[in-house]
Amino acid sequence: MLNKLNLKHAYLGILLVAASALTANAEIMTASNNPDSNQQIYNSARQQFLKFTPEGFNNSIELYRSIIKSDPGFAKAYSGLSEVYSYLGNYKLHIKEDYEEPYNQSYINLKKALKLAPASVETKRALATNYLHLRWLTRAKKEANSIISKYPSSPEAYYIYWSASGKNPDNAYIHKSLEMNPDFVPAHIELGTSYFFKKRNYRKAAEHYGKSLQIADSPQLRDYLGTTLRTQGRLTKAIDQYEQAIEMDGSFALAYMNLGITKFYMRNYEDAIGHLNKAVAINVNHPESFYYLALSHEFSNNRKLALQNYGHFLKLALNDGRYHEYVQKAKNSYAKLSN
Repeated sequence: MLNKLNLKHAYLGILLVAASALTANAEIMTASNNPDSNQQIYNSARQQFLKFTPEGFNNSIELYRSIIKSDPGFAKAYSGLSEVYSYLGNYKLHIKEDYEEPYNQSYINLKKALKLAPASVETKRALATNYLHLRWLTRAKKEANSIISKYPSSPEAYYIYWSASGKNPDNAYIHKSLEMNPDFVPAHIELGTSYFFKKRNYRKAAEHYGKSLQIADSPQLRDYLGTTLRTQGRLTKAIDQYEQAIEMDGSFALAYMNLGITKFYMRNYEDAIGHLNKAVAINVNHPESFYYLALSHEFSNNRKLALQNYGHFLKLALNDGRYHEYVQKAKNSYAKLSN
């Protein structure tokens, strides 16, 4: 299986394959017994993919595979699968679950798409998407710009170029992407996140997360909106979003974690501990769960469990610069409670 680092090296080989392909074969697909039907299935698969929900991803994968079973030479099905698996891998990386297998599947299918139709807009879009998620940002921008020059009506290409260029919410490319497709969910999500972190504009962040929810509801989007509402001090409304996320997916650890954090801020330490324990029972890879468990136990005067959870937090976060401030606080609390 390819991990994220090895995938980067594998793409060098892919580029060599693409560069050596005959231009005459670039747009050729093997004819199927029913090409019109496969095109219709492809359109349905892409609609499911563009929902950007776990259910939509799974549905699109099934549809793309059904096309390949009918016509192994239908290049767009492979590029479609590559896109889905790349986004799925990126999603799993974000929620700290195993992301290697989706990235590996993305690579396998992209390699097939590049062999069949290296110059098609679908293949180039899949390649740019993979570059973006693998953090090869210069290559992602170059590929996206190539798409824009040949296919200027591609909202995905504008989004990829913007996302690889620093995600400035004032950049015209992201607004161009949404102007071309107002229902393009990733653009709304990333623009909302950009407003949240780069501008501290929580109203605009909530606006774009809310728009995404109107298009395609998902636990992840509920969690994003809940955290934005919590940051605004709207704790009761934030709790409602987290609870809806849990109702949609009872195994979504981030929603339990953020519900527990919100309960901590409300000084309801017993409920906070209950939700945070559920979060770590599902996924032990989120340092925040252990940090707020430790705080909740400390504020509940349970020294033993506070020390235990500070220890777990420090093991996970000690060398991660994103948690520098929390690491220092955890060290101080651990030293104080150890005396």
